[in-house]
Amino acid sequence: MKKNELASNSVASSCRWKSNESVFVLGPSKITKEGVTEIYHLNAEISTLYGMNGHIAGWAVNAAKLIDYPAVRYKAYVSCVPSLLKLLYFTSYILFQDLPTGKR
Repeated sequence: MKKNELASNSVASSCRWKSNESVFVLGPSKITKEGVTEIYHLNAEISTLYGMNGHIAGWAVNAAKLIDYPAVRYKAYVSCVPSLLKLLYFTSYILFQDLPTGKR
């Protein structure tokens, strides 16, 4: 930072594309073509929900067990769609995700 300059921080209120699709906010991260940096949320209560713990290896083991269930696989795929819509020039859609759980 240069003398007589104020520090700047990125702030967001929701996770989504920002700044004409040049920035994607995901949890506590701001993702750009230059890399990933920290972002601050306007609602402090919500920002605590984005905490991370554990390791990716453990997550992968458990995700592999769950992905065999059709409802889980479907929701995993659907959760990837919003971030791709604008990049693929598609309009948004409404999708009902009311699949049976298997209990009767």
